[in-house]
Amino acid sequence: MKTYNKINFDTTEFGLQYGSIIKLCFSKDGNYLFFVYNYNYNGPNKPVPELYRINLENDSIIKCLELRRMIDIIYSPISDTLAVLTEGGDYQIFIVDANTFEIKNWFYTDQQIFDYTISPNGNYLATAGSDGNVKIWSMTDYSLYKTIQFDSNNYAIDYLKFNHSSNYLLTVGGGFGNRKTKVWDLSTNENLRIYPHSGNFDIAPDDSSIIFTELNKLIMIKAYWTPSGVSDNTNPDSPRIIRPNPTDGVTNIDIDITKYGEYSIKIIDGNGKEIDKIFNGELEPGQRNIKWDAGRLQGGMYFIIIQGKNYSETLKLVKE
Repeated sequence: MKTYNKINFDTTEFGLQYGSIIKLCFSKDGNYLFFVYNYNYNGPNKPVPELYRINLENDSIIKCLELRRMIDIIYSPISDTLAVLTEGGDYQIFIVDANTFEIKNWFYTDQQIFDYTISPNGNYLATAGSDGNVKIWSMTDYSLYKTIQFDSNNYAIDYLKFNHSSNYLLTVGGGFGNRKTKVWDLSTNENLRIYPHSGNFDIAPDDSSIIFTELNKLIMIKAYWTPSGVSDNTNPDSPRIIRPNPTDGVTNIDIDITKYGEYSIKIIDGNGKEIDKIFNGELEPGQRNIKWDAGRLQGGMYFIIIQGKNYSETLKLVKE
């Protein structure tokens, strides 16, 4: 791959006028750049959006294909394919060979697609639709693999990301003032954790941590890819034990604090609604026991959210 300090690439030199580049992505070796060119004027004779490939070794350009209402592209380095999104009365994602530009297959949905992504291992395509649900599609036989259902009135999804092992999916969404990031186990459809952050985020290459943006802050959190509870809880500033769990009344939250600071602990239900704030204040280093009565709650799954200055963690609590 050539090294560039700056690229000045003028599409008008190739006859592309009256439009703009709306989406782009690199190939896996970095030698090619794909982009979608959309014409800016409307009317009965408006040209169809076009997909182009630039050879960065010799600055040549070729047109790959034309697709009506093409609005987005993403690239899968494992399969060396492009997933091309089109909008309109229905929404389709075309899987295109990045070398021959042949359309290998496509996915169809009657829902508007807010976001879509391909798993790092190239096996799955995830889509977030306007019905509030996430669909996981097989990239092997192009069938619907599974659906993760949400309450569309309270949790509209607008961002998706697989972890690097491709076993878990992170979703960002929620109603106004109640946006959260959720972690899903794709083998069970189980919601493992809820993080009270909804800004941009990325996952460390070894899946060990997640870093979130929140206004002028960067918050790095240890990533847990197993269900919340005692066995996977190794953060020294977080609860060691929730007992009993499941509970039908008073539950104990045992905390081992290693750093002085401000801490808050609150309870939310499965829809992200805050049920109770059971602690908010300063804590000195040492062990603490906090009791909370869950007797008034209906049976079901709840989450205990613990927040400190430099971390946030969500643990699962079952009410019998």
